[in-house]
Amino acid sequence: MHEKQTLHDYVYHHLREQIISGQRPYGTKLPSMSQLCEFYHVGIRTVRDVLSRLKNEGYIISEERKAAVVIYCQNDPLHQETAVHTILANQDNIREVYQTLAVVIPRLLAFSVQFYDDEDLKALVYKLTRLKNKSIEARTQICSYEFYRLLDRSHNLLSRDLFASLEIFTYITFFRNQPHFLDYILKHNAFHNIGWVLAPIAKKDQASIIERSQTMFDSVAAAINDSMIDLKIENDEHQGQTKLYQWSANRGRDQYYTSIVRDLIDKIGTGYYKENNYLPPEAELAKLYGVSVATIRSALKVLNELGFAKTMNVKGTKVILQDTADTYRCMQHHTYRRDTLLYLSGLQLMAILIKPAARLAWDQIDAKIKAALSQQVKQGAVIPLALISECVIAHQPLQPLKEILQQVSQLLHWGYYYSFFAQGPASEQTLASRSWLAIEALQEKDAQQFAEALADCYCHVLDYVRDALVKCGLAAAAALITPDCSFY
Repeated sequence: MHEKQTLHDYVYHHLREQIISGQRPYGTKLPSMSQLCEFYHVGIRTVRDVLSRLKNEGYIISEERKAAVVIYCQNDPLHQETAVHTILANQDNIREVYQTLAVVIPRLLAFSVQFYDDEDLKALVYKLTRLKNKSIEARTQICSYEFYRLLDRSHNLLSRDLFASLEIFTYITFFRNQPHFLDYILKHNAFHNIGWVLAPIAKKDQASIIERSQTMFDSVAAAINDSMIDLKIENDEHQGQTKLYQWSANRGRDQYYTSIVRDLIDKIGTGYYKENNYLPPEAELAKLYGVSVATIRSALKVLNELGFAKTMNVKGTKVILQDTADTYRCMQHHTYRRDTLLYLSGLQLMAILIKPAARLAWDQIDAKIKAALSQQVKQGAVIPLALISECVIAHQPLQPLKEILQQVSQLLHWGYYYSFFAQGPASEQTLASRSWLAIEALQEKDAQQFAEALADCYCHVLDYVRDALVKCGLAAAAALITPDCSFY
């Protein structure tokens, strides 16, 4: 069980990092409480508590019926010193974030551009014609804004938040204020100008979008590396607190009992707990998961609501497999609709990112690991695709990319049952056969085929589940289209 992150902690840390990193600079107003509630999907009490905490710690000032204002100033000598120590302590982590940005964001941008209509393209062309008269800072802001705007068009519920979390950890606003940063940008400038980076978007040229945005991220990373060298020379080697990149695909909504639900559904879908058999008693499950009986009862209640179990007095909880009617009923509940769209967004994200992730992990997966993986798949105790993906994730050389894939993978565990409810074991077998193509490529030492086979698995699941859910009344699922994995 992964450590629980409360909604309060998630919102607090997200806003605090935005302030410290300069994303919300001194003097700017925070969104209203109602806007924060809507963005983070939390209640007004949580937002009030977070703002109160930020105020007490000296990050913001707030008055009744007025928007909170940021009072944290990076130029303040004390804050500046703290920021320098933080960056020096995390310099390796910052470098890896930039490497991860260059892997993740260009592919998401290239995928999202297909959703731009004629009006979007006209607006972008107009912006491009006016870039020459803008300052470097203004051009950078326009570029960042356009990236967010483009990601929003994809209908994916995760991509914007993912980009924001990575951008915050770059500390780009801090580096822009360093004396020689502009010189370093010019020194390493392989991307010519912001217009050059954005131009392929106006033409929907996916290959050039990937190439040019990667070039931009690499050039900025090189300039930041030079700036960090300067910081090391100019400052004592005080070690601040090391902080690894973190992201929450669930935006802090995950609870212990929902994690248990996901695991139980996973075991039902794979046949570990068979239809019409009874789950272990509540006390036994509580001991197994290391939680209270009350938490287990909450999990079983959700399992009943989703149509995977029926709890009967005295007898216990019987396993049943979901049918179309059960799924249709679930889709009428706004919470399940939202969670389902989040699950589909995770599938789409994994379909795009698993190829580069597999290629990066390839050299770390030796013959011993390959043999163990094949044996585990043959035993059939878990979903083969999940097992192979876990291996790829475990051997990621970039910590931020590993964190992203872990978060998405945890999200997908919650929705595995969608892969089984309509066809049952037949659906499982189809996915298993596709997964074996990845295993065979792994044994034959074909990295490209291995990566493509994994991407094909996720595309297959997305196709099947999305179309089934649309038939069950979730019309919004149709917008989450399947990526062309041969391209990404």
